[in-house]
Amino acid sequence: MIAAGLQLMVLGMSIVFVFLILLVFLMALMGALVRRFAPAPATGASAGGQTAASGTASSPAGSFDTHIPAVLAAVAAHRARTRHAAQVTGASAPNTTTT
Repeated sequence: MIAAGLQLMVLGMSIVFVFLILLVFLMALMGALVRRFAPAPATGASAGGQTAASGTASSPAGSFDTHIPAVLAAVAAHRARTRHAAQVTGASAPNTTTT
């Protein structure tokens, strides 16, 4: 009974191991194919900065600069709502001080 269980365990672990090795090789092959056949990223003045139609920035710095005010406003709204809820229920507000 234990021998059959061990055989089943070894068989299952072997199948999973072979599948994962196959997955690693297929992912490497797919990456090589994408690098070879994918179009080169556009460079130059026409691709940089924000586009008028989509309003998205192509550079990470521009993206971060537009998200910071939204994040700060969301944090402030959450803190105000948490303080208001604590006052209504009579519980003490959580410590929201930053260091």
